[in-house]
Amino acid sequence: NTKQFSVTPILVYKKKWRKDIYIISINTGKYNTLNIEDISEINAILRILENDEKAKILGITGKEKSFCTGLDVFSLKKENIQNIIEVLYTFDLLLYNIYKSHIFIISGINGHCIGGGAVLALTTDYRILEDNPKIKVGFPEYNIGLFLPTLMIDIVRHKLKMDSNVFLWKKFLSPQEAMIAGFADMIEKGSIVEKIYLIGQQIINMHINIKDYKRQIINYFKLTLPELSNPEYIKLAKLIIELK
Repeated sequence: NTKQFSVTPILVYKKKWRKDIYIISINTGKYNTLNIEDISEINAILRILENDEKAKILGITGKEKSFCTGLDVFSLKKENIQNIIEVLYTFDLLLYNIYKSHIFIISGINGHCIGGGAVLALTTDYRILEDNPKIKVGFPEYNIGLFLPTLMIDIVRHKLKMDSNVFLWKKFLSPQEAMIAGFADMIEKGSIVEKIYLIGQQIINMHINIKDYKRQIINYFKLTLPELSNPEYIKLAKLIIELK
């Protein structure tokens, strides 16, 4: 009941009978980490849908056992510092573009949601978390000597109900703990993709002007456009290179 919209590693599906709800399925390997090509592809897909007047809802989910675990820092540490800075900047730019999008974006968190992947989920408008005790949610960066750039911290603090420092310092939460912390809007068993379609359909049936709604949200909480010259990227890139 689906058809492929683009090539792997990022898969995009849409229902044959729906022209306004799309699903991105991240499929980059066992842990669904993202490299600069993956990030750029998601950004490109987002631009395509932004220019499609019929596109109203975008769901993001993962293949296999992970939703997304962010950047693969242990592979990244083998790169030169300028390449690492570019990856960090490009990922921040993706988060900024997701937040500023006029499309209503839903995260279907059907596996591990860690680090940059957790920030990606928080950046979206609605989050559905699979009720599976094996799923880990959290930010391991601080436990291995790294940190999140300011844009990511701003998103985390804006979206979470609990003290964000507690969330950031505690290595991982279970889905139930993450739900209490305000990480998700809904926790469900069963097919997450079908839940995305169901929520998307409900939103469309409410005849909300999604563009106006998103504009109000964006005006309420303003994110600063990332800049490649951000000194945080240099500091973080150096820490990544020094990882043991």
